Amino acid sequence: MLIIGHRGASGEYPEHTSRAMRAALAQGADGIECDIRLTKDGHLVCIHDPIVDRVSNGKGRVSTMTLAELEQLDFGDGWPVLTFEELLDIHQEHEGTHLFVETKHPNRYGAKVEQHLAKALSRRGLQSSELIHIISFSIVSLYRAQKLLPNIETTWLHRDWYAPASEKLHRVNAHNYGANIDVMMKNGECAQIAESPVYTYTANTKEQIEAARDIGVSYLATDYPQQARAILRLA
Repeated sequence: MLIIGHRGASGEYPEHTSRAMRAALAQGADGIECDIRLTKDGHLVCIHDPIVDRVSNGKGRVSTMTLAELEQLDFGDGWPVLTFEELLDIHQEHEGTHLFVETKHPNRYGAKVEQHLAKALSRRGLQSSELIHIISFSIVSLYRAQKLLPNIETTWLHRDWYAPASEKLHRVNAHNYGANIDVMMKNGECAQIAESPVYTYTANTKEQIEAARDIGVSYLATDYPQQARAILRLA
């Protein structure tokens, strides 16, 4: 089971900042996860919410702000907004690490999100990388991603568990399934039913992490990569 830093080591550092991402990898995470949104002037940035109020000292919608405007804000402990290009720099500095990219929908720019994502990956020769994973709650987003990046692995995220999961995955045409850890703990057989790698979020407690391992999860997203590694090492 691979450990993925959810928005970086976001339990210890401001989420989606360069500090959080680098810390996750320094702590031994096998990869990092991010959410991407498109700015008014066409830049991909790593921000979970549609508005910046929760994670910065500013207010407003990401989609109505320019990158320059976002760069004026403090996203925690003095850290600036993290662009997707900067995150790709971090990813490529750490050879062999995975990068899970969640496309956030609905949003005002629709298919432009996947188009910009495909261009960003292609510019760096990552359009067929086995280390890049596109994940989303949006089936439409996954269809778009598969058309633009047919060699990139996709994961359909859902808050519930559907059985038979393999049938659902076939209909969605995603490679993997992703579900909330609490849902998976109530459906202990789900990883076996899925017949494909399973991604779970967000496992932070000892009980959740050990359950994910026992269930057969392939990718575990956690806010505390170092803690997760220690728990698995001692188990």
